[in-house]
Amino acid sequence: MAKPYTNGTQTRIYRRADNSSLTIDQFIGNGHSVGDDLFPISTVRSGWVVDVTLSQMSSSAIRETVQYNEGTPFDATWSSANPQNVEPTNPGYVNADIRSIQASATWWRYGDPSVYGSGGPFSPATYPWSTADVPASFQCELELLTDNVVDIAGNPMTGPVAQQELVVTTNWESNAAATAYRTRWQSLRNKRNDAAWMGYPLGTLLFVGASTRTSSSDAMPVSDLRFVYDPFGHCRQRAISAAGGQFTPEFLVTVASPSVGPSACDDDDAPDFSYAKYVYWLQLHQSLMDFSSIMTPQQQTMLDTMIT
Repeated sequence: MAKPYTNGTQTRIYRRADNSSLTIDQFIGNGHSVGDDLFPISTVRSGWVVDVTLSQMSSSAIRETVQYNEGTPFDATWSSANPQNVEPTNPGYVNADIRSIQASATWWRYGDPSVYGSGGPFSPATYPWSTADVPASFQCELELLTDNVVDIAGNPMTGPVAQQELVVTTNWESNAAATAYRTRWQSLRNKRNDAAWMGYPLGTLLFVGASTRTSSSDAMPVSDLRFVYDPFGHCRQRAISAAGGQFTPEFLVTVASPSVGPSACDDDDAPDFSYAKYVYWLQLHQSLMDFSSIMTPQQQTMLDTMIT
C-alpha cells in the first residue's frame, strides 16, 4: 500500500547532557545538512533532507527543523552516460529550446546565403563563413555573386538578420561528472562549429557559453548551453573608405543603374548612381572548434533525435 505522503517536516530539540550553554554556532556541523539521508536515529520515516532551519530556544537549547522528501533524491538508473528527456528532476535529463531571434546587420552588397555556395565563377563552391578567417579571394566572390547593391554613395543599408537561439539543458548525476565538461565549455566559448553539428552547417553555429545551477536534489548540477545560429556564419561586411570614413570619388563606383543584367533600365535624365567600390567580408568569430566534445556522446545522441 502506498504511503499517503511524499514529504514532511521533523523537529528536534537538542541540549547538552549537563544542560550547559549551547549556541547555534557551536551546534552547526553536528546536525543535519541538505542532502543528508534522513535519519541516522531510528525513525518511522525516512527521506532526503531538502532544507534545515536552526533556532535558539534558550541559552542551552537548539531547535532543528528538517524538511525532507521521501526516498532517494533521484532515480540512479539515469546518468550523463544513460540520458533521457522525460524527467527533469533526474540526472541524464536532456532538453532543447529553439527560438527565433534577430540581429542587425549592415549591408553594402546583399545575397541570400545560398548564392555564395552556388560557386558562380569559383570552383569548388565555398561559403566565406566555412573558414576561420575569410580569405582575400572572397572580396571578388562578394562582388561577382551579388547583383543587389544596397548602398548609396557608400551609405549602407541596415536590416535584420534572422537567427536562432538554441539552449540545451542537461542534468548531471554529480558535480564530478560535469567538471570535465565545464572546463571544455570555457575553451569553446565564442567559437564556431568546425563541421556540421546537429543539422547546423559548418561555421554557422556560435557557442556563446553555459551557465550551471544546482538543483535541490543532492546538489545535482543543471547546465544550460547556449548557441546562436546565423545563416551568414556571423560574417559581416565592411567597406573601405577614405580617412574619417568619407567615401571620396576614388572609393566609389559610378554606374547608370544600380541593377545589372538585360532587365536594367535607366532614365537618361536621372543622375548616375554611385556605390562603394571595395567591400569585403569580416568574420566576427574567427575560431573554429570541434563541438563533438561539448557533452557526452550519449547526450549528443539524445539531442540529435530531438532537433534533427
